[in-house]
Amino acid sequence: MKRLRSALVTVFTAGSVLAFTSLTGAAAHAGPNLVQNGGFETNGGPGFIDHQGAPHPQVRPTTVANWQNGSYGWRFNIIASLASLQATNYYAFGLWGATPGYQNGNGFTTSPNGGWFLQSDGFDERTPLEQTISGLDVGSTYTLSFQYARSQEASQSGDSYQKWRATFGSESFETPYALLPSHDFDGWYTATHEFTAAASTQVLSFLAFGTNGVPPFLLLDGVSLTANDPTPPSPAATPGPLPLLGIAGAFAWSGKLRRRVQSGAKRQLG
Repeated sequence: MKRLRSALVTVFTAGSVLAFTSLTGAAAHAGPNLVQNGGFETNGGPGFIDHQGAPHPQVRPTTVANWQNGSYGWRFNIIASLASLQATNYYAFGLWGATPGYQNGNGFTTSPNGGWFLQSDGFDERTPLEQTISGLDVGSTYTLSFQYARSQEASQSGDSYQKWRATFGSESFETPYALLPSHDFDGWYTATHEFTAAASTQVLSFLAFGTNGVPPFLLLDGVSLTANDPTPPSPAATPGPLPLLGIAGAFAWSGKLRRRVQSGAKRQLG
């Protein structure tokens, strides 16, 4: 009887292992971030992106890896950080709540992503910031995510409505066109939007918009673009061949053992 119990345990254990192996699949996961330097951490220091000459000493040219200004050429796309804004007014376009002399307690803070961020004029000196994304699957969907905030140039006054426009290929998405009171800062938000790739290579761009010429400065950080992986069907609903083989094997072995037990019992009775 010990041999019989041992054999039955082996049979049903084997069947269970086969079933478990079939029902355990790879979990769906988000793909890698296709945006390079989405946090603007690799840069040439605080200043104006791609600016070649200074109209006055306080304007400092800089660069940011993997990004470039768009079709409007050089305008007011600025690399900044909370530390650099608080340390010195290194250019003429500081921000209320951060720049020395204009720290009015409006709650200005760095983004959840931390470190550096983009500061972009949303009125008469705006230009898109762009990055080319390659290796896309045509017809597949991609989720864009980014952090943004609304602020105002130090020394200026007036309410303004502000928004970001994100464009990927021929599709565009806009954040809410929200009011920012004079001298205010309304905190950081996270925006997400799903795009469908129409080509294997597309340009991702961000363009700031604002009213009243006060001027408004929109902030951007933590940009990511990830492929949307399809969710696999539940394996429990459609069992594969391995659990069926395990069950079949269990029944086959149990049948053989049953016949052996019956044969042994007849011999003992005889």
